[in-house]
Amino acid sequence: MGSVRLRGMRLCEPCKGLAAATGLPALLPGLIHRGGLRCEILSDGEMRVGDPIAPA
Repeated sequence: MGSVRLRGMRLCEPCKGLAAATGLPALLPGLIHRGGLRCEILSDGEMRVGDPIAPA
């Protein structure tokens, strides 16, 4: 992602912690199965909005 190398480890489903942190419990249903991916950072670099995400 950008110039940063990451290794995807596991899916990250949204949780009650996100709802509590944002104060938006209605946010969770829209994020089910779209929560994200937990990654290990393999190299430093820069990430910017719009950077491509590609397998290495």
